[in-house]
Amino acid sequence: MNWLTALLRIGFGLVFIAAGVGKIAHPAAFAQIIYNYQMVPDLLVNPMAMILPWVEVVCGMALVTNCLVRGAAFILSVLLLIFLGALWFNISRGLDVGCGCFSVDPQAKGNLLHYAVRDTILFAVGLVVLWRAFADVASRQASARLWHELATPRTLRKKAGDLRGDAPARPVIEDGTLLVGPATQAEAPSGNEGLVSPVPLPGEKQDNDQN
Repeated sequence: MNWLTALLRIGFGLVFIAAGVGKIAHPAAFAQIIYNYQMVPDLLVNPMAMILPWVEVVCGMALVTNCLVRGAAFILSVLLLIFLGALWFNISRGLDVGCGCFSVDPQAKGNLLHYAVRDTILFAVGLVVLWRAFADVASRQASARLWHELATPRTLRKKAGDLRGDAPARPVIEDGTLLVGPATQAEAPSGNEGLVSPVPLPGEKQDNDQN
């Protein structure tokens, strides 16, 4: 299972590296593709054309090198989700525009429904990679806690429990009576209030016999 998710992670990253390199080389053409979608204000077209390809390449390289996998997989999955929404929106409007995924030709046409199905599958792969990244981190944290418990001497764990207030109850003798409870001698109830297990002492028994 680990090798399969590793292959998915590397493949997912390579897809975005391949998609981003061409856009970086031709930012003007990619800006025209973004403009053709008719969903982004003109003021944001050029900044998006400059920033998005670098985000795809950097996150793709992070996945391939197994570095910052959770953040990279999350960012790319969000980008895919936004792009899927744009595709389905244009399909509903009947527009025939270039996908802009791997080709930066503004005049390129294609089947948007085919692109939407393909990117939906890719989005599912991204979710698997993201889930696996979070599962690996949780597993490492659990293993670290277990190793810490095994490596810590029992006496140190007991002292730590005493500091947290987890120490077992200690008996206290008050007015010749044994009190069993968490209260210390300074906090022990006076008289017969709050007694849990009264045990008369030998001296008290003799006094009672004499009376």
